Amino acid sequence: MKKLMRRMIATPVQKAAILVSFFFSRMTINLVEILLLFLFGYFYFGFILQGGIGQILLLFISGNVAFAGLAFLLASRAENTRTGNGVINVFSVPLMLASGIFFSYANFPDAIQQVLQYSPLALLADAMRTVFNTGGEISEVLPAVGILNAFGVFCFSISLKVFRWH
Repeated sequence: MKKLMRRMIATPVQKAAILVSFFFSRMTINLVEILLLFLFGYFYFGFILQGGIGQILLLFISGNVAFAGLAFLLASRAENTRTGNGVINVFSVPLMLASGIFFSYANFPDAIQQVLQYSPLALLADAMRTVFNTGGEISEVLPAVGILNAFGVFCFSISLKVFRWH
């Protein structure tokens, strides 16, 4: 892995372009995965999308931006993939438990709910539920899209500064 990183650094390509290429490769894989899940849900469970496909694509891209930026930031100082995976798990498990994925964040005290509802995963999950269940309008998901994109760009820009290139 270190030899691969050294080769990438030696190329005349900018460091940001290397990280963006990783982002687009992961996004392509995520697109295939989500298409397979939708097809399975449609054929096996008879799933019907209540909202528009444009809203889902917008949320898909925004979710990828937010979580790719977070992943780059969390793994930017890791010395190897095992350390990076550990750091990501330390953040992702509490994020999943407190964001309304497994159980509602409304069960937490009021003071904590105010913070949890703006976590990236809670924003994405609530916006997806709005589109899937009620066919929510684009104006209902735009605040979540804006926050997710801003969060992802912020994390990505910090990771460019602190990324361990050696």
